[in-house]
Amino acid sequence: MKTRLLPIFCIGLLFVTGCASRPDSLTGNRNANLSIPKRYDASQAPVPEVKAGLLSLFPDARMRGYVNRALTHNPDLKASAARLEEAGFNIKKAYAPLMPTLNVGGGGARS
Repeated sequence: MKTRLLPIFCIGLLFVTGCASRPDSLTGNRNANLSIPKRYDASQAPVPEVKAGLLSLFPDARMRGYVNRALTHNPDLKASAARLEEAGFNIKKAYAPLMPTLNVGGGGARS
């Protein structure tokens, strides 16, 4: 007897849940009571401040002096910069065969 009641119970459960009302958040009036603060107003886009380098973010003049002195007198940094520049040239050289080429020729004869 229990096996016959299970399908009837499931069908009845489907009817009951299908008739449930939707919450207000899913109806058309979901934005009626919504107020947006002025700080989120997008009518004027903010203008970001662009710095020249990371060092310009720090106001300490002594630290800037130390960093600049280290950059000018450190041979390892100069060698690293040279290696990076060489690597850039090697990348361009490696991709050169993939780039299109243009050949122009001319000739003339007199008889």
